[in-house]
Amino acid sequence: MSIGYLVLLLPGFCLWVSYGIASGDTALAIPNSAAAVIAALTSAVAIRLRKVAPDEDTRNLLN
Repeated sequence: MSIGYLVLLLPGFCLWVSYGIASGDTALAIPNSAAAVIAALTSAVAIRLRKVAPDEDTRNLLN
C-alpha cells in the first residue's frame, strides 16, 4: 500500500468536494467526500500497521 499515493490523493478529493459544494452538485461532493474519508482512514491504518509490523518481525526472529 503506497501511503504517499493516498496522501497525494487527499487534497484532490478535498478540492473536488469544495467544487461540488460551491456548484451545488451533491453528486460530485458526496462520493468525493466518501473517498477522502476512506483514503484518510486507509492511510492511518497503513501507517499504524507499518509502525507495528517491524517490531513483531524482530521479536519473531529473536525467539
